[in-house]
Amino acid sequence: MGNRIWSAGLLVLALAGCSAPDPASPAAARKEASASPSPSAGPLADDYVGVLNDHYVADLSSSGAPKGAAFDPNAASIRGPHYAVALAESVAVAELPSIVTTRITSEHGSRATLRPNPGHELLLARFTKAPLSPMSDSKGSTQEVVVGDQRRPLAGAIADGTLLAVSVPQGAPVSLQITDDGRAQSIDLRTGAAGRVDGLYPRYGAHADTMGSWITPAGSDMIPLGISLDFELTPWVEGSGWAPAGQAWLSYEVDAVLYGDGIDCDIDMGRTLSLSGAGFKASGAGTFTVPSYVASLTTNTPTHTGVVAAPANLRSVSIGWSLHAGCSKGGAAVKFSIRSNAGGSANLKAED
Repeated sequence: MGNRIWSAGLLVLALAGCSAPDPASPAAARKEASASPSPSAGPLADDYVGVLNDHYVADLSSSGAPKGAAFDPNAASIRGPHYAVALAESVAVAELPSIVTTRITSEHGSRATLRPNPGHELLLARFTKAPLSPMSDSKGSTQEVVVGDQRRPLAGAIADGTLLAVSVPQGAPVSLQITDDGRAQSIDLRTGAAGRVDGLYPRYGAHADTMGSWITPAGSDMIPLGISLDFELTPWVEGSGWAPAGQAWLSYEVDAVLYGDGIDCDIDMGRTLSLSGAGFKASGAGTFTVPSYVASLTTNTPTHTGVVAAPANLRSVSIGWSLHAGCSKGGAAVKFSIRSNAGGSANLKAED
């Protein structure tokens, strides 16, 4: 899509104000032989935006542009639910470098130099691979360039290797803004400063284990039900969207192993699992079916997941565990007694 937009604009520029000479005319032949290799085309529109996704410019200086500003992708990057982009470098020029012009005009045989109107400049921005991946594999972001209070939609998505050219008033502020699921983030194309959603950079996570219950099924020895939990605190979760203002989603995954031959248990997570912290209290939900250890040897360890709203600044979680379950063996209910329950705690730490 990006190539077609560049090429279409250049074709209009190349044809505007020009009349094709009569190929049979000797004068025309002499003029063709002495033509300049880089004739000037009409100026670009003041709201011009070109997106070239072709991976052919390794760096802007190699394309003939003057040395500009280079950026750390870890700092000059943004990511959302459905995108991730990183700015590598940018520079303002009076016209597009010849290697770029030749590349994007070659389909039409035009060698016209691309220049903005007086009082304007072309800001070139090259993007590289983002250090973090999108949070979801699906698509759905809206990308645009913001120049002052003017917004210019992009016809092609920014990706690793994208070259973006924008006609802007000299020295005017210009940024890439991406809106995803109703939340906007941005990168200043002159300074690399990133306007980010709190909680995405960094992510906070935690792991807690050595929890669970000791139970004694009727007619059997005491057996352990061991559990561990993994947490992630993030402002966006697939299926739940963005968390309410001032909050984040605390996602958790419970792993369990029941060390009893033939004993299976259906755990009532709403009554068994509780989570709490500063300004925060929540319970689990649903039923977690845990097969016996022998049965689970041939399958993946069973897991149970959940998402609850929590304060965005939550950094410590207390885990309560008080087993409420129904157990069976061979399809028949098994009565059991609980010797002990053990909960735990987890400290959320920055992961990115």
